[in-house]
Amino acid sequence: MTQPLTPKQQRVRDYLRAHIEEHGVAPSVRDIGREIGVRSTCTVVRHLQALERKGVIARDRYAHRGCRLVGDDAMPATKRELLAMVRDLRAENATLRAALEASRC
Repeated sequence: MTQPLTPKQQRVRDYLRAHIEEHGVAPSVRDIGREIGVRSTCTVVRHLQALERKGVIARDRYAHRGCRLVGDDAMPATKRELLAMVRDLRAENATLRAALEASRC
């Protein structure tokens, strides 16, 4: 059973979801702090670490805005991600079609 979120953690999670949905990327640590009324980036990072421990988010510490929702909080792919997947599939389809044509000769 997962641990319950504190009210601040819930606000962070909700803001992450809304920001990702609207902008396609996670907010910065400072953006999160402004949203929840915290000036210290260290405090925001601690909230993110707690959310990660509780399995709500996954973080890439080496990526700028490297935070994503997971599990039940995960969201469907953004429009930008879906368009990128469609573009990749079209390119792959064209490559396969060319290989098929070449093999018929």
